[in-house]
Amino acid sequence: MKDPRVEPSGVRRAASAQPDQEPALPRRGFVILWVSVCLNMVGFGLILPVLPFHAERFGASPAVVTMLAASFSVAQLFAAPVLGRLGDRIGRRPILLISIAGACASMTMLALADGLGLLFAARLLSGSSAANAPTAQAYVAACVRPSERARALGRIGAATGVGFVLGPALGGLLSTPAWPSLPFVVAAILAGINFIVAFVWLPEAPRTAAPARPSPAGPRSASLTGWVLMVFGIVAAFAAMESTFALLVEQRHGWGPGETGMVFALVGVVIVLSQAVIVGRVAAWLGDLAAMRLVLGLLAAGLACIGLAPGWLGATVGACLVALGNGLSSPTLHAMISRRSTPSRRGADFGLVSSAGSLGRILGPLAAGLVFESLGPGAPSLLGAGVVLALASVTFAMRDS
Repeated sequence: MKDPRVEPSGVRRAASAQPDQEPALPRRGFVILWVSVCLNMVGFGLILPVLPFHAERFGASPAVVTMLAASFSVAQLFAAPVLGRLGDRIGRRPILLISIAGACASMTMLALADGLGLLFAARLLSGSSAANAPTAQAYVAACVRPSERARALGRIGAATGVGFVLGPALGGLLSTPAWPSLPFVVAAILAGINFIVAFVWLPEAPRTAAPARPSPAGPRSASLTGWVLMVFGIVAAFAAMESTFALLVEQRHGWGPGETGMVFALVGVVIVLSQAVIVGRVAAWLGDLAAMRLVLGLLAAGLACIGLAPGWLGATVGACLVALGNGLSSPTLHAMISRRSTPSRRGADFGLVSSAGSLGRILGPLAAGLVFESLGPGAPSLLGAGVVLALASVTFAMRDS
């Protein structure tokens, strides 16, 4: 006899239908999703160390190189909510496949580029199709109980972190004057493999029509707006520090690319560990809202340490504190936002969150550059610490759900 709890997609529903319980995510589906996100970020990170030099081969000035970097976030800013809504309507799996195919096409365009025009077109396409991470988060949120979302989303975030650690290192190894396009070719191949794996083995996320319980913090739209603004502030503060850290340690401590690269590798490792191991325990121990206050405290302390530390050790410790706070912030925020969303709108809401992050990555470095030049090397991090402390004060007017 056919088990009535098994849907045609092969996803087993829980026997006891609790109001806040979602269908369970098959283990195979989670593994394939993790691999997909990781491969996508490996390909993205792989080109980061070589893209500026590749652009210089076509006569790009430093200003044009920064515009090329910003074009990705600009495209993502507008495309993420659209793809999120489409995911709500047609399913998460098709959007994931579209995003992976877009990454493959953009890497191929970079490999074949013969001028700046094609480079910009490739980066705009890459940003427009960069729905892999937010769609994966919506996929997981659709399949995991609210009490377990921070842990599950942390593991997906760890896939991003692992890819970000491996990608730049691999890009540096593959960079060669004899074949300058090799990193882009490898990134395109990885994206192609990623597409095949996801197309063959990734199941569709289960659908549910059960409405999410109203948040006691107030109407969904007002509550969600506050958390989206929180995402913007955190990402802007982190991006401001990230974009000026190399300049700060160069001026204060005489560091070069080697020392700075080692610190950023350490930052990547801390982010991976925080998302894979720590975030679930912290959320279960403190609850989402108290965990968010801890996150903001770590970020503020780390940014202040970077801005004020006279020696290299203080800057390194500050960078690790910022990495720990940043690693914990994304899954915690997405878990809280998912509880204030509804299953039929999660993709759109996570797309809005992605857009807020993109805007932070655009405006944060721009503000940091102006503040760095006018007030000094430690000013961007100190300004970021102030922003984070202001966000932390706002959370004391909120209630957990």
